[in-house]
Amino acid sequence: VIPQTECVDKIINVLDNRIVLERIFFSDPNALMVAFEVLPLSHLAGIRIKDFPDSDLLSSVRFSAILREQNHLIPHGDTIIVPGDRVYVAGSKEKVDAMLSWVSPKDARMHRVIIAGASRIGRRLSYRLCELGYKVRIIENNLQRGESLLDQTRIKGDLMVINGDPSEKEVMLEAGVDSCDAFVSALESDEENILNCILAKIGRAHV
Repeated sequence: VIPQTECVDKIINVLDNRIVLERIFFSDPNALMVAFEVLPLSHLAGIRIKDFPDSDLLSSVRFSAILREQNHLIPHGDTIIVPGDRVYVAGSKEKVDAMLSWVSPKDARMHRVIIAGASRIGRRLSYRLCELGYKVRIIENNLQRGESLLDQTRIKGDLMVINGDPSEKEVMLEAGVDSCDAFVSALESDEENILNCILAKIGRAHV
């Protein structure tokens, strides 16, 4: 079982940059592998790896793998990166973060996050996100639990609790699913979490 704090840390690491799909940590705390999606406006889209403008940065990281339309590619110098590619890059944390900054859009950080469930993980996540300056909306079906969350004096930031069932379209819309940057389901049931995330994605697509 992943400790709650570690789980929250992993979620925040992904939310920090909208193109990041996964962060993989190693026993060496300075080593990092990141999977990111190449967006159409990325500086990386349409160029060969060996033509990457920053030669020093290119020599400091390793393009480990590319997933393209369900196909696994082993990248080499002549490989052309295309929009939609899922690229895995490894190296020191400093250099990998520098690569992310280079390939990311100007405003890649997320700002508005909806959390379904004021569970222990949901509460911890909301506290951390508020401290980092995110606008947080929590959907909680239990009125008393939601009120208890708002009563916490440790909360500093933009936090709102919506009382309702996150599986209901009207509740999702009230929380702002049509304009949020990310949706996180933090209920106790994995099945409900999967369902809520699917409903949130459908809600965004049809609004």
